[in-house]
Amino acid sequence: STRSNPKGRTELFNLISPSVWLVVAARTESDLRRGAGIAQGSAVAVTNKQLLTNCHVIEGRPLIWIKQANKLTRVNVVAGDSPPDRCILSVEQENLDPVQGIRKYENLMVGEEVYTIGTPWARKYVGSRNNFGTA
Repeated sequence: STRSNPKGRTELFNLISPSVWLVVAARTESDLRRGAGIAQGSAVAVTNKQLLTNCHVIEGRPLIWIKQANKLTRVNVVAGDSPPDRCILSVEQENLDPVQGIRKYENLMVGEEVYTIGTPWARKYVGSRNNFGTA
């Protein structure tokens, strides 16, 4: 097995999970201290300084951090594209481990087995397996 061609789900998870971060966003420091109005989601490192997340997670919440294990890092929004719900976050200090082998949507085939890894509800990682389909 190689980094570009994993053999199994466990190896795939071990390869991808270092690129997945929890996103925590708040409107104000007061909201953050009270634990009110906080949004949580996932982000994936796509370069050593940038991550991709859903805009709805951070919308209206200018105070944004990413968390992985014991690392907590403040991030800034670099760009956003609302209709497809994609936003790019940037870190200054942290050196991220970017995900390898991003495929274009057009190259996915209906019925192909796909996997997702995220951090919903502030859990460490949640993964799922499904078949790719179109709506």
